[in-house]
Amino acid sequence: MPSPNPDALLNLARQDLSDGRLAAAQDKCLQVLTAHHHHPGALVLLGEALSGQGRHEEAVRVFNALTLMQPAVADLEDVPLVELQVVADHRNAPVNALGYLRVMFAVTDIDELLDRLLKRGAQLVGEVVLCENSYRLCYIRGPDGILIGLAEQLELNK
Repeated sequence: MPSPNPDALLNLARQDLSDGRLAAAQDKCLQVLTAHHHHPGALVLLGEALSGQGRHEEAVRVFNALTLMQPAVADLEDVPLVELQVVADHRNAPVNALGYLRVMFAVTDIDELLDRLLKRGAQLVGEVVLCENSYRLCYIRGPDGILIGLAEQLELNK
């Protein structure tokens, strides 16, 4: 059975988003991403659906992954902004807090680096996640509580 047309599914997902059916839009985006792992349109709509459901940290991870995978198409001007609260103490701020609270690095071996950093006092925020079978991503709290993102690109031929 052939996979559904990604453009048709994304059009339905856009309609679901505009009608407030966020979970349905999310499901359609995931269907597209199952067949087309790096589809930028599906990633943008998935991020919007997650954000609309209040799942802001997941949405940020999707948008970060999109930026890493396809920086030329990661124009997120049309993505609705989420109103975030200013956090006075950045050391305990959520991933999506306002301000320059994080930096992200591309790494070659996330497990080995995490092992070294955790031994030196870094704290893992959440868990290491697999993003579209292309990247492994995580956040740690480093010196002075700054949030540091780590991204390891996976080999496609594994």
